[in-house]
Amino acid sequence: MPSITSLTINDGLATPVGRVFVPNAKYPVVVWEYNNGGFPSSFPRITVQGTKNPKTGLFRGRQTIAVPKVDASGLILSVSRINIEVIHAANSDAAQRADTRAYAFNSQAMPSFAQAFYRDMEGWF
Repeated sequence: MPSITSLTINDGLATPVGRVFVPNAKYPVVVWEYNNGGFPSSFPRITVQGTKNPKTGLFRGRQTIAVPKVDASGLILSVSRINIEVIHAANSDAAQRADTRAYAFNSQAMPSFAQAFYRDMEGWF
């Protein structure tokens, strides 16, 4: 099994800054945290889990990205979260899985996708 390494991901600032997410938990649920120097409750987290149903062969991969906002005492005020779920049937082939992955990743960078997805959040971004 491969080792879990840190992730460096750019933030959403006007001039992006690379943030290092360090693994905090390993298989079967992998958790990376960005230690922002505050309370542990304020750490942005990326969680990934993959499961395979032994009866049907159906694979499910789940990823959650959570960015909390806390007050001065560390109390969580709100959490912005993205949940991603990938589902592959047992009889899916490598090309089908590769296309699905490419479409998902590439759609995120398309202005039309962002406009349709976030249209009801005018002024939030």
